[in-house]
Amino acid sequence: MVNKCQSSPGTTDESESALQLIASKCHGTGAKDLRDIFQHTLKSCKQRTKCFREVFVRKLTDEFPVLSPGQIEALAERYKSLSHPEKVWACRSSDIPEAVRILFRAAFDQRVDLRELCAEADGSPWRIAQRASPWTPYRLHEAYKRFVWNFSHNDFRITKPATESTAQDWAPQPLNVQAKSTEGVEEALARLKHHMAAYMISPAALADYFEFNVPSPVDRMRGETATIDLFRRGLSNLLCALTQDTPLTQADVNCLTAHFAPSYRRLCTAAAGVPIPVPQVELDALDPGSILMKASDVHLMPHCKAFDNNRSGCVRVWDLSQILARANIHASQTDVQALAQAFGRGDGWIDYTRMCKAAERSAAAAGGREQQDNLNGIRFSWNVWPTNKLDHTRIVVPMGALYTPLKQTTNLNFFEYEPVQCRTRDCNAILNPYCVVDLRSKTWACPFCLQRNSFPQMYAQVISETMLPAELQPQYTTIEYILPNQAVQPPVFLFVVDTSIYEEELEQLKDSLQQCLSMMPPDALVGLITYGTMCYVHELGNQDMPKAYAFRGTKEISSQQVAQQLGFAVRNDPRGSTGGQGSRRFLLPIEECEYAINSVLDDLQKDPWPVASGKRPQKCTGVAMSVAVGLMETTHMQQSARVMLFTGGPCTIGPGMVVGTDMSEPIRSHVDLQREEKNARYTKPAMKYYNAIANRAVHAGMAVDILACNLDQVGLYEMKVVSEKTGGAVVLSDSFSMHVFKASFQKMFELDQDGYLQMGFNSKMDVLTSREFKCCGCIGACTSAAKKTSSVAETEIGESGTTEWTMGGLDRDTTYAFYFEPTATQAASGGGPRQSYLQFQTLYNHPSGRKRLRVTTVSTRYADQISDIATGFDQEAAAVLMTRFAVTKCETEDPLDVMRWVDRMLIRLIARFADYRKDEPNSFRLAKEFTIYPQLIYHLRRSSFLQTFNASPDETAYYRTILMRENTNNSLVMIQPALLQYSFEEGPPQPVLLDASSLKPNVILLLDSYFHVVIWRGETIQAWFEAGYQDKEEYANFRQLLAAPEQDAKAILNDRFPVPKFVQTSQGGSQARFLTSKVNPSVTQNSTSGGFWRRKLRWVLTDDVSLQKFIECLIKLAVQS
Repeated sequence: MVNKCQSSPGTTDESESALQLIASKCHGTGAKDLRDIFQHTLKSCKQRTKCFREVFVRKLTDEFPVLSPGQIEALAERYKSLSHPEKVWACRSSDIPEAVRILFRAAFDQRVDLRELCAEADGSPWRIAQRASPWTPYRLHEAYKRFVWNFSHNDFRITKPATESTAQDWAPQPLNVQAKSTEGVEEALARLKHHMAAYMISPAALADYFEFNVPSPVDRMRGETATIDLFRRGLSNLLCALTQDTPLTQADVNCLTAHFAPSYRRLCTAAAGVPIPVPQVELDALDPGSILMKASDVHLMPHCKAFDNNRSGCVRVWDLSQILARANIHASQTDVQALAQAFGRGDGWIDYTRMCKAAERSAAAAGGREQQDNLNGIRFSWNVWPTNKLDHTRIVVPMGALYTPLKQTTNLNFFEYEPVQCRTRDCNAILNPYCVVDLRSKTWACPFCLQRNSFPQMYAQVISETMLPAELQPQYTTIEYILPNQAVQPPVFLFVVDTSIYEEELEQLKDSLQQCLSMMPPDALVGLITYGTMCYVHELGNQDMPKAYAFRGTKEISSQQVAQQLGFAVRNDPRGSTGGQGSRRFLLPIEECEYAINSVLDDLQKDPWPVASGKRPQKCTGVAMSVAVGLMETTHMQQSARVMLFTGGPCTIGPGMVVGTDMSEPIRSHVDLQREEKNARYTKPAMKYYNAIANRAVHAGMAVDILACNLDQVGLYEMKVVSEKTGGAVVLSDSFSMHVFKASFQKMFELDQDGYLQMGFNSKMDVLTSREFKCCGCIGACTSAAKKTSSVAETEIGESGTTEWTMGGLDRDTTYAFYFEPTATQAASGGGPRQSYLQFQTLYNHPSGRKRLRVTTVSTRYADQISDIATGFDQEAAAVLMTRFAVTKCETEDPLDVMRWVDRMLIRLIARFADYRKDEPNSFRLAKEFTIYPQLIYHLRRSSFLQTFNASPDETAYYRTILMRENTNNSLVMIQPALLQYSFEEGPPQPVLLDASSLKPNVILLLDSYFHVVIWRGETIQAWFEAGYQDKEEYANFRQLLAAPEQDAKAILNDRFPVPKFVQTSQGGSQARFLTSKVNPSVTQNSTSGGFWRRKLRWVLTDDVSLQKFIECLIKLAVQS
């Protein structure tokens, strides 16, 4: 392309040679020196006292005396268009392409930093960005983008050719938007990649280009809204700005536009060569409801009012991007355009009041998903449900819901009165927004049983069209009732402490116990049991003379024997409680026994029973747990109680033992269990014993927590049933002195903003369904209450055969997975139901001493067509539901068979919902609702949930137990860990692919796998660290780079329970296995591809198949006849 302002060949040659001299003289630092020259020159020009050429020439002469006067003059002539914004504004339209080309070339050659150059040209946004912290990239990016937008929205878009000779190539051509042919796409994409490589443009930079290369707000108000035209225009402008000698043809532009429009993210992903598209961050469709779904739980109103200086209820269209950015909504210019169309007044202003109200209703309008989670603490695998069992079988993934009962949801209201219930005996549904109200007769119809009910008198007197109770208002789908006249006792905590451990470990454990006693509410009741060879129940009520009651560690103890030995008067009590005032000897409020229990802990010594050489210490863990549960059964039946077991090794004597005392006999492994070796003979009797203890604890309404610390196994594989059935917590660490145990134990007693413990006690949950579907069961930390109703399905999954479950304890993240199925066997001839209704009722004891009832009512839409059902697929929730289902099957089936079942389910799902031609893998296309699901299943197959190789039974039991109680987001991190990259080149931390290609020598990686938080330094970074550059003042930026991942890791550690293990390592370090075992092994010792990156990247030594191979095999199996 020929341009009028293009310099002569001779001048160009001299400028090129000058740049080469600068680079060679500075040995790789020439880019920094030349950038400094530009900055100094532009600052001087802003004074309006010196011209750009004069300052630039003098600065070049001073810094680089090796340059000839001709070379300096050539450089000054070459970059004169960048001297000041006004000079570029004054250019003729035919000069704009050359100015744009210089701008891009200066940036992508890394000789001039484009962002700094733009910042110098427009100072105001840069000053805003400077006030931001170094690690807030969004403000810096917005400042840069704002300048480019203001600078070029009129002239940057090239719609006419520079000369007549190129007019035919660049003239707009008709485009068939519907045609998605792949013919010519590969060639056009290859040419695009070639030019991107030549100008060193990353896919992320290409995406940024598209974001700001759209019409200005003024153009939008004129009606330029065609998404396809915007895509084609942006691509044409980019190619015109980047190409000099061999410009791409308009046919290439049309071909790429036809294949990728309107989503430029797909084009950027294809240019990056990623086998599976990354999750789509933004929505290109003109759907205001979907765009506002990105607001999550952030309110837009305060941000809008900040831009409404006149308090008119309106903001300007061009302020909308900044408003959305402040609300943490990553919206593209197309999204902004959609909002302007939906809520604009037509004069450049937007009615933000209507927009904010639409944001509040966006959950219901867009089908729920994450917004449904924020409002009600629930996520569905399918947000659109099939109407019959046949369609339910076809969609492969079962209908399911992940529900977090105590989630701190938005718009949660508390009411201190009894709820209004349906009068039908088998229904008992509670008044909700989906009830049909008859204001004339003052009645309401239950959506579950269709029974008409009369309002209570206090409702009937005030109810009207303008005065509806909160239960009937659509925004209150989740309500919590504080039930009057139902006070409960303060919470009870019984500590069961292992004393047959090393003295150092015992001292650390005693210190942690005393610290947590000071954190607990003063009215909370505490008790203490210690065990080793014998089990001792300590009497805290007698402070003058400490006493303890001993139980033999080799004999099974019943609750009646516990009551008799402790001196409780046994009487017939319908609740089973026999303690009365006698319990105050063993369980007292902290404010009354703080001195006594601290004195006992101070005097507590290691178990005095001698341990012979080559023997394990004797531990009667099974007896201690039985005595603790028996004490609670006797004194606090169906109250707010928790038994907390602190163990430092496996049970070796008495009932519940998992290994003998002889050290020559190793504790069982996965292979021993599969082969039923001799050392696995204790496992089945122990599991039967602990299962009996769990049933007793469930009947008593208590939770049992297990906090185990040992480098070896402690028998968690056999004991986990006690915590799983009662809803107790599990913490597994190497030592009582480690941060994992200490921080996790303290987090259990953290208080909320009202000063209460963040947990619930002795709870039960009821599930009510409408007539069109039934409940198959629940998977989670709960136990079936065996309540048979008409809502019980024939299919059994998890804790099934009931619609009521009991949990001794739960917290704000405890999540339960429910599975459903339709009742109809086939589609109805006259059309099936249109809407389903589901209600959760959770009754629990609050730490404040009051019973509370949380009621959540949701509705989902039915569809007769499979294509309509597919639009409501939530692949993240589906992956978690399938993971829980698979882990449950592992309890009774071989993990290898379960993995095959997972593979078959994935193949069936992809084959059902993909678009392809039989036996043609190249024709395979997967809808965007399913693109992430295959890679989640890939990482599930490699996770510790299904893989038992190189893991002990205790570790496997720990991982699976935590999965069964965590929420959706945490479960996703367990399945597919998150990986962040920190580097000088990329600037702020960036999420990167969980792939071996991300292990680069010049970066720092932060891996979050939920159980481990790993900071990994590349080879170059580690060499700088060992050289001590971070201790030198001139390398403060390197010190900040090292501190950034540590700060982020600290935030993760402070936010999570159980606290993960923190690991710092480097490339080739011994603990780098925590990272390399999780990444996709795209570069292994078996890789056959070579080239530059093969020499730069470290191999991952594994026989596991890579994600790309997995996807290729999946596609072949899905499309085969």
